[in-house]
Amino acid sequence: MLTSKIGPYVGKRLLETGKEIIEDVKSGSSVGSAIKRNVKKSFKKEKENVIRKLTGARIKRKRKTIKKKRKSIKKRKPDIFS
Repeated sequence: MLTSKIGPYVGKRLLETGKEIIEDVKSGSSVGSAIKRNVKKSFKKEKENVIRKLTGARIKRKRKTIKKKRKSIKKRKPDIFS
């Protein structure tokens, strides 16, 4: 049950992190430092999202308010004969 909630999410993030590591190695940094840097960065970024998925917290949305139309009251002209 636990893995069914976060499994696909974590899998996508692992693939993205792996892609970033490969790009860093291609650019010339060592494998160890690239892994360290990217894993720390992705862990910090995704820790809150995984916790939110586990707890089932959802974003609260504001309800739309419906404005009531007011009927305009016309002022009566004073009667000149009274």
